[in-house]
Amino acid sequence: MSENVAICHTCFESDSKTSIVKVMLGMTVCFSTLWRFPYQVANFGGAAYIAIYLILAILFVYPALTAEWGLGRLTGRGPDGAFSSVKFPGSKYISIILFTITLLIGSYFAIWIGWIVRYAFSSLLDANLSNSVTVSSDYFDTQVAANPTSQLFFAGIVILLVAPAILKGHKQIQKISEKIVPLFFGMVIFMTTVVLIQPGVFSSTLSYFTAFDAGQVTAYTFVTALGQAFFSLCLGGTFMVLYGSYMDKKDNHNIPKNAAFTVFGNTFASIVSAFLIFGIVSLTSISGELSQFGPGLFFGVIPEVFQILTLNPLLIRILMSLFFIMFFFAAYLPMTAIIEVTTVVLVDQFGISKKKAYTVIASLTLLLGIPSAISPHSGGFLYNLDLYVGAMGLVFGSMIAIVAFTWFVGKKTVLEEINSNSSVKMGSKWYFWTKYVTPVFMLLVVLYILSDVLASVATGLYGVSDDDYILYGGIVSVIPIFVILLSTISGMIYFIDRKRMVTAM
Repeated sequence: MSENVAICHTCFESDSKTSIVKVMLGMTVCFSTLWRFPYQVANFGGAAYIAIYLILAILFVYPALTAEWGLGRLTGRGPDGAFSSVKFPGSKYISIILFTITLLIGSYFAIWIGWIVRYAFSSLLDANLSNSVTVSSDYFDTQVAANPTSQLFFAGIVILLVAPAILKGHKQIQKISEKIVPLFFGMVIFMTTVVLIQPGVFSSTLSYFTAFDAGQVTAYTFVTALGQAFFSLCLGGTFMVLYGSYMDKKDNHNIPKNAAFTVFGNTFASIVSAFLIFGIVSLTSISGELSQFGPGLFFGVIPEVFQILTLNPLLIRILMSLFFIMFFFAAYLPMTAIIEVTTVVLVDQFGISKKKAYTVIASLTLLLGIPSAISPHSGGFLYNLDLYVGAMGLVFGSMIAIVAFTWFVGKKTVLEEINSNSSVKMGSKWYFWTKYVTPVFMLLVVLYILSDVLASVATGLYGVSDDDYILYGGIVSVIPIFVILLSTISGMIYFIDRKRMVTAM
């Protein structure tokens, strides 16, 4: 088993018991909480979506996170070598697939972070953005999303800004991030509180979280909720496997407890972000369906809260710019991880310098970002790439990581690795659920989304009709089908595996 060299942008060197959780929350909460979660809630069922998200986070995301960390720490390798270390069949091709998925995610994530940089500049230089007569959603459509060249320009700036963390070391960047990220989220919580205490805002905002119409929710809600959970927690057989390889077996890095805190903290932050966005919608009386905003929801509503402030116009513009600058620092960490994961693969596989590898990855990321820059709206290329690759690709990658860890490593070794120096012990029930149930459910979700392709629905989500999905239907009618399929397939695999082990003795 080859040794992995610690070049992660966030090293786990601190002796603090909360060091791992701080690093992981800084990574995962920044990754998509404020941007992706609110528009997913608006698009896919509101309160029902959140309820399903919570259930899936407990039943499937937590086991997946513990397994990915376990695989990384056991092998001491990232996605480039972890699968081959446990002799997973086709590990070379799996690594190529995961590399491609990560590269594609980076291509549209750079576009999105480029929007942040653009808004940080525009807040200062364009008085229209803070003007109360400006409709923020129209500004995003006409000034940002309608200009592919500008989007690629700012995406290029983002890619260049992560270079120092990858090429020249990361300790100073880490220190800055540790100070900026808590400050940023403190500001988010403060903004949320200020918005919600305004007359009538809390009650109207709460309606988004209490209205539960099962008839309006379909099986696709399960798909998007699971995809969001895996996306938000950076699961996918890549990032968390790499991060797991930088953990040691001391008590501060115990997997079960830290995974629980990470999932809980990320989920809590996601719900707070939804309260903020929907609270702003209620406060500013933004017209139109929220689902129409798609990926631009955050940028279509945040300026509205600054527009209603009764302060000096210049001060408002400065405050708005500072907000987006801090948001950039929050997003900087995950973008660095995306570029680093793919850069490390090239370094390890081809033996080239990190500088050359970064140059190749940076160029490919910007090139692949062109379609997202041309079509970033809801239903467009970026939107569908986010759904099919950013969500389903990560579910597939995480499923492979779970199978590699639980099927190609002995049960005793798996449990020893997971429970190393942990006061909370995972036992046979965790092992059974993670090995036989979790990957089967994830496979069903992946096959379900592929039914869209098999049905030849070329227009994406909004071209789907009831007959296009095999399991399309209301939440009540679909749950029994999923439970029966999940129980049957998991049971069959369990008994086949037991018979195989008995025969091997």
